[in-house]
Amino acid sequence: MYEACAPKLCGNVNISFPFYIQDQQESYCGYPGFELNCSGLQTPLIHKPGNDYVIDHISYKHQTFPVKNAAVSRIGDCLPEISNITENFHFGVVSPSRLHLLSNSNSTLPCVLLNKQIRYCSNGNSRGLAMLAEDENLNTALEECERNALAPVEINRG
Repeated sequence: MYEACAPKLCGNVNISFPFYIQDQQESYCGYPGFELNCSGLQTPLIHKPGNDYVIDHISYKHQTFPVKNAAVSRIGDCLPEISNITENFHFGVVSPSRLHLLSNSNSTLPCVLLNKQIRYCSNGNSRGLAMLAEDENLNTALEECERNALAPVEINRG
């Protein structure tokens, strides 16, 4: 059992308990829900319903691992539809900021929101908004858009 669960590298990321690598280690090598995909990848992916998340590093000492949506990390000039991470992500989320990804606006946007526009690849390249929770115009945006996906983000304010 110990040899089957020995730590492994996925790209530059050390993978050990409570994580395990799908198709390389047995499921008993980690906790349920901590299964990582490393096949042909430079960084491990963790799958949660509706999305895959890239893990750039794991701090076993602090018991943290920052994640980013895999679809967002490989975008060109538009975003895929993104589901709400807070509904189905069963780990503790530590993040100082929240990003609102809004879509399905039925009207012409007010001028104060025009610089917040993003383009989604699905639905005929429809437009949406990306705004931090502390943005002074967020309430206006929430009134204009039908859908709101909330994602934790780390902001470098330096």
